[in-house]
Amino acid sequence: MPYANITVETNLTEDKWVKAMEVRPSAREVVHHVLVFALPPAGSGEVPILDESAGYFAIYVPGQSVLSYPEGFAKKLPKGTRLRFQMHYTPNGTA
Repeated sequence: MPYANITVETNLTEDKWVKAMEVRPSAREVVHHVLVFALPPAGSGEVPILDESAGYFAIYVPGQSVLSYPEGFAKKLPKGTRLRFQMHYTPNGTA
């Protein structure tokens, strides 16, 4: 099945440090995986890397939906960042 890619504006006005994140699909029975990438703000002139070589910000695979950093660690989410959700579905025999 083809991947679905959805980009969401965060509208963050300042940088944030994220200590934990969770991706929760609403139809887990058909979601194979979700990768979340942090993209530069629209109009910034920065060209986003649109493949997995840039690494991911968050992930969901069956049995693993939460990412939590140990005390003193976090991942930076710069202001104006957009999030691109790459979703891959798998058929389950039901329309």
